Order: sequence, then structure tokens, then C-alpha cells
Amino acid sequence: MYNNGKSGVLINKDPARGNIITQNRIYNNGEVGINLAGGNQHEPGGMTLNDANDTDAGANNLLNFPILSQITHASGSLTIAGCAPSGATVELFEADVSPGGAATLGANKFGLSKDYGEGQTYLATIVEGVNDTDSGTCNSADTDGNNQTGMKAFSVTIPTPTGFVVGDLMTATATLTTSGTSEFSPTILLLNVQDIGGKIYEDVNYGGGNGRAFDATTAGMAGISGATVELRNTSNTLLATVTTAADGSYTFPAVPVGTYSVQVVNTSVRSTRPGANGSERGVITYSTDGVGNTVNTADTTFSQTITLDTTALSNVSFGFNFDTVTNANDSGAGSLRQFILNANLLSGDSTLAQTGRTAGKENAILMLSTTGANYNTTDKYWSIPLQSALPALTSPLVLDSSTQPGFDKNPTLELNGTTAGAGINGLTVNASGGGSTLRKLAINGFGGAGIYLNGSNGNTLEANHLGADPKGIAHSNTGAGLLLDSASNNMIGGTANGTGNLLANNGGAGIAIVGNTSLDNSLLGNSIYNNAGIGIDLGNNGVTANDHNTDPKLAGDADTGPNDLLNFPEAKVNSFGANGTKIVTYDFDLDVAAGDYRLEFFISSTKDSSGNGEGAIFIGAKDITHLGKGSVNFKGTLNANMTVLQGTFVSTTLTQKTGAASFAATSEFSGVQAGIPTQVCDSLISGTGSDMVIDEAIPTTVIKLLEAWDYSTTPKTQITYVISGGADGNLFTVENPAAGATLPCAKIKFITNDVVVTKSATTETRGIVTPGYAPPAGNYELPMDAGKDNLYNFQVTGTTASGKKYVRDISVRVLDTNEAPVITSAATVSFNEDTTANVVDIAAQDPDVGTTEGKGLTYRISNGADAAHFTVDAASGVLRFRAVPDYD
Repeated sequence: MYNNGKSGVLINKDPARGNIITQNRIYNNGEVGINLAGGNQHEPGGMTLNDANDTDAGANNLLNFPILSQITHASGSLTIAGCAPSGATVELFEADVSPGGAATLGANKFGLSKDYGEGQTYLATIVEGVNDTDSGTCNSADTDGNNQTGMKAFSVTIPTPTGFVVGDLMTATATLTTSGTSEFSPTILLLNVQDIGGKIYEDVNYGGGNGRAFDATTAGMAGISGATVELRNTSNTLLATVTTAADGSYTFPAVPVGTYSVQVVNTSVRSTRPGANGSERGVITYSTDGVGNTVNTADTTFSQTITLDTTALSNVSFGFNFDTVTNANDSGAGSLRQFILNANLLSGDSTLAQTGRTAGKENAILMLSTTGANYNTTDKYWSIPLQSALPALTSPLVLDSSTQPGFDKNPTLELNGTTAGAGINGLTVNASGGGSTLRKLAINGFGGAGIYLNGSNGNTLEANHLGADPKGIAHSNTGAGLLLDSASNNMIGGTANGTGNLLANNGGAGIAIVGNTSLDNSLLGNSIYNNAGIGIDLGNNGVTANDHNTDPKLAGDADTGPNDLLNFPEAKVNSFGANGTKIVTYDFDLDVAAGDYRLEFFISSTKDSSGNGEGAIFIGAKDITHLGKGSVNFKGTLNANMTVLQGTFVSTTLTQKTGAASFAATSEFSGVQAGIPTQVCDSLISGTGSDMVIDEAIPTTVIKLLEAWDYSTTPKTQITYVISGGADGNLFTVENPAAGATLPCAKIKFITNDVVVTKSATTETRGIVTPGYAPPAGNYELPMDAGKDNLYNFQVTGTTASGKKYVRDISVRVLDTNEAPVITSAATVSFNEDTTANVVDIAAQDPDVGTTEGKGLTYRISNGADAAHFTVDAASGVLRFRAVPDYD
């Protein structure tokens, strides 16, 4: 039935039923191929659109035609899916608008969105429900208004009919014996299909930077089973869903070529680590579209756009990590809150080896985007506006904003508690979270403390701003900057440059320590100022007075409490001296148990109202030793790390030392009773002899400063000094100030030895020539004092302009320091080419262990433009070329 002006077949009037139209060739007609008249026909064209539940009446009961949703082919077979009347016989045809047909594509739309087919070539017959793999129902309508409600879904696979190829169009009819045959369905295109597959995996040891493709040989990479993967079209309509296998692999089979989005449902992705329960949320660190295009920047975009053509895609893969922070949101995937939740949940920390991070501990991997929300583009930091309390840390972790790419010296991550709620602490570390490291965070605006260590031991806090923003601008916490409750062995700050915390502007103390079991907390190198409470408060009850033994010759400080209520240095009027140089003098009493201590010095522009100083700027430290025999006076000088102006307020803290670089409890700040005096030189006229403690000397060490002017005369007159006696007087000298000197003090120093260096073409010999004695004084390992016990005694005499003499006895105790080794072999060596001989056997000595060459030393090549060409034996110091050298 071909080339007619109207329909190929017209069945007219309502009584006409049971008319079977089968396996005919019907095409190139003016209207639809089969026209069941008498219903709600669409004109022009003559087709009757499907109605819900097929309740309309007319010719052949106006039987609803099938709706074909997809036809695909693979391995010589066609799979046809769609909807049809229940139990209907469905005949399949190649439509007349396919290549080779007489009509053109779109000729049968009749103003609608689809071509309403005619059947040019019969292909095959299928029966809904027979060999049918889809038993579902249909209940939707298409854009033309065809309503499929009441029809049955079907999916049937048949051998591919001869001549039906990719690009051909298919149409279909439905036949029920009680009704007859329907009109032709809209046409559908036979598409090329390919599989889409890949792997969903976890990269446990991702350490930031570019994400990593899956590699089964890489430690910490494992497929994630049970993850849900979705296939969506360009309109984000869900097309198919699969679940990953045990090894994390998935496949969407027989997908027509085209552009799609593969999406991973994040809530279905579980970590492979112990403790995972499905509540954890990860971020994407790596994804690929299967043809070599990758995204290796951490993100929370859980989809990948792909283009499927003539080749299957087997590597549309996604890598996940559960320690990565990608945004400054309050919550959700990639947030700091989610990282803490994940870290608290997941275990197996001892096996972690995150690239470039501390092994065996959970590290937050900061990969924050500068295009995301809450990024301060002017000051270049991220601020998290928290809406509620963060979870307490219940597992040890490292949270360090200096690991953020592009980090500068200031914190790059701010926790802003303005909207977090009343009484909320910024970060809480519970007992099980002990051993955590918090570094370079700005925590402010909270109703409680900035950081709260709740029974938590062994934590390290470095370079944080508690009570200020990342630029140091005041933004207070209502409570203390840092609160420790029943927490011990925590290091707050440190002795290395840049490790001190800023604790300022808070409504409570800078640092408050409570609980009698809060012991051995070290507070070093911090900047503490402008807090409503005192700088360091042991007990959170204001200044705790020092205690003393009733017998002044026995050690005091026997009270107990936070940090054992360690006594602080008892500063008084004229305890500190400064006059615009780097030299600061100190004079205070101290009553503590016998042992070694670190004395830290701080300056502030204002004096704390409590009378016990805070410390805005750390200016230096000295180690001292106390014999534990009651209150002892300590006098001396500090070579500060900056100039200290007259009128600046100075305060100190005391910290117990348990080793060369290990520490225990720190005291509260010392008191400052009055403004700083300008006097920095000791007066021999009005003073008395003194006992001093100094570090192992270097040639320029200043032992003592003496006032060079007699201010009792008008005008002032100079005092001259000489070393006048004492068992060790021959080891000291006095340098009187030159005319116009900035510092009007005479300097007592060890006599400096002369060093003579002789060289030849291949060797260098270093020899010390001393004026009548050797080795140099002040060397702890080889003491030169008369008693050979590193206690030097001498006498100094000052003579005024009138000729009056003042004589004082002074003793100096030398303490051991760790001295750098000295390389004594030649600095320049000649070496013949074309040989594998040793270049040189490096000779060196460690002054701390004696004169035996090489004893206690190890060797390494540390720098140099040609360092890569050499190797050195770590134990012997033998230096060799890596390859035989060639002069030419």
C-alpha cells in the first residue's frame, strides 16, 4: 500500500473491530500508514494519540500503538525496549523514512515532535510478556501527548534482521485478537552501542596536589564495593543505575553512542578503612572520561562528562579520599567538619602513609579552592562561618593550614564562631584525640575557649591565632584563648622560629590550665597579650603566689596543682634593664626544686593590670640551673633577638627542662612592679660581688657589664677597670668603652685565643696559638679554671677619676652546650682524573666528646652546585666521585 494520497489503510466507524493488519508494506502515503478513524484524531495526519488505560472507543477499539523507547544491537542481536498493550503481538518494521525509503526524515511529523511511522519493510514479530526481561508497567506521557499508562514494559532480544543497520528507523504495530491492529508507532533510530565501565576506588594515602590514577600496587589504593553509579543524559535525566563489584568495578552495558554524565552517588561511597559505616563522606581526587582526559584536582563534583562513540569506554574511573578538605562550608562533603567526622570514625591510623605527611597519623589534606565560597581574596585566607559546634577530636590527627598550596606565613584557615552558638569552643580535643597537632589556625569569635584540651595529653599547638584573625586583627573569644582541663604533656608553641602561638584579645586568660592532673604542659615562645585575664593562669583563678619553704635554705615550691603551680621568677623594681640595644639585664630571685630550666623573656608596650605581666613579643631565652637550696638570686644579661627600648615592660616565664631539647611544666608570667629602668650596667661602686651562670663560651661572650661612669660627680667621670686577681684572673680581660660608645659599659670577657691558619697546595692546618696556656677558657669539656670544675673565680678593681678603688670578687659557672663539629681537613683538594680512588677522608672533631677524630659524628653531603656528583660514607667520612671523573 504505497503512494496513496491519504492513508495506506483506513478503518472507519466505531463498530469496525477485529481487523488484523499484518506484515504488509505500507509507506509513502499522504497520511499515516494505518488510520483508525472515529476517535480523537490529530489533523493533519489522521493519527489517534494513545490515551491512558486505552479507554477510548472507535475503529479496532482505537487500540493504543506501542511506544519504542530504545533499540540497540550487539553480537548479531537486537534488543528492543518499550511499552505495549498487555499480551499484544508486536510487529516490527523498518520505517519508510529510513535510508532508501521514498519519504524524507520528518515528513510524517504532522506538526508533532516525532515521525509517525509507516512500515516499509516487515522485520519481525514479538509478543509482550514472552521472552520478555522487563515485567514493569508504564505510566508516563511523552511530549506529543501519548499516554502510556496501563501498558506493559517490555525488553526483548531477537536476531538482527537482514539489512537492518545502525542509522535505520523502526516502527511497530500492536495486535489483540479482540480489538484488531493499532496504528503505527512513532519511529526510533537504531543506534551504535558500547559498554561504559570503570572503577570506583579509594586513595587512602593521597597527600594533596595532583590526584592519582588507580594502581593496585600502590599502598592504600583499593576498589570500593557497593557504590552506586548513575548514567544520565545531557538533561540530567537518569537512564541507568549500577552498583560496583567487590573490586570497585562497574559496567553500563550496550549504551547508545552519545554524550552522557557518569555520576557517583556520594552517600553510597564507603571508605575501605576499618571503622567505616557509611556515614563517612569523601571527595573526588581523580576522575577520567575513559579517553585520557583527567581531572586530578580534589573536588566535590561527583560526575564526569563522557562522549561515547565507536569504542567502548572501560576506564571512566573515580578516586576518592576521606581526609581532604576542599571548601570552607560549615558542613558537607569536603568541609572541615566532615573531615573531623571521618577522622573520628575511621581507624587503622598506624598504617597511614599519606604522601609527604606524618606517617601513622590522620592528616587533613587541605586543597581549598580560591574560587569557592568564604575565601578572602584581599587577605588570601579561607574563613569557615560555623553554625554549630564542631565535633570534638576523638582520634589523633594533624590539622595544619600551612600545608595548603600557596600558603604564606599567616594562617590560611580561620574558624569563625560568631554564629556557632553560646558557650561553644572553637576546637575541642578529647582524651582519645591526644597526640594531635594543630598548626597555623585562626580561631576566633567563639562563646567559649578558642581551643579546649579536655583531658587530652601529648598535643602540639603551633603558630595558631587564638583571639585574632589570620592577619592578627583582634576578634576575641569569650573564654580563654586556650583552656587545658586535666591535660598533660602538651607543647604549646616551641623553641623553633615560627612555632609560637598568638593568644590575644580573649575574654578570659590567654592560657588557662585547670585540674590537679594537668601536669608538664610546656608553654614556649608564645605571644600573649591584651586578654581580660592574666596571660598564663594556673588554676584559672588569677595570679597564684609563689610558695617557699619555712627553712630558707631548702627548696620551696612544694604546692601542687596545674603544672605543679611552678614558681615564677620574682621580678621587682629594677629587675630588668634596657636602653635601646639588644642587651637586656635581669636580676630576680627564684625558689624552685633543683634542676635545669629555660627562662624566656617577653616585652609588652603596656603593663598587665594584675601586676604579673603578659608577654606580647618573645625576645629570647636562657637556660639556667637551680641547686634547689631555697631562693637564689639570678643576675645576668640577655642578648635579645631585637632592640629593647627604654620604658618597655619586660616579663619572664620559667619552664622545666627534662633534656637538651625536652621540656615539662611552665610557670605563670613573672610580675613587673614598675616601669623598666634604663640602667643596664652593674655598678661596682654601690654593688657587691656576684655569682654568675653562663653558657659554654665562644670568644665574643660578654661575661659581665660594669658601669663605666661615676654619676656621683658633676660632671660624670669615667671609671676604669682591671682584672686585679683571683685564682683564674689570668683568663679574663676588661674592655673599657671607647669615647662616644652607645653602651656606656665596660665588658668583662674571656681572653680570646689567636688562631693561625697555614696552607699548602693540598692541605690546610688549623692551629691554636695561645698566650701561655691552652686550650681556650670557657670550654666545658676542657676546663681551664684552677679547680678544673668549670667554676672560674676572679677579682676586678674599678678606679674612679679621683683615684678611689673598688674591689669585687666575681665567680662564673660555665654550663655545657652542644657545640657544632669542626672539619679540620683541607677545604681544597686536587684529584687526578680517570681513577676510582677516594677523593679525601674528611677529618672532623666534635668538641663535646673530646679530641678523637670522627668520634660520635656522621657525615652527609648537604649542599653545593656539584653535590650530585659525590657520595660520602656516613660513618667514615670518605668522599668519592659517583662516576669516574674525566678532565676532558
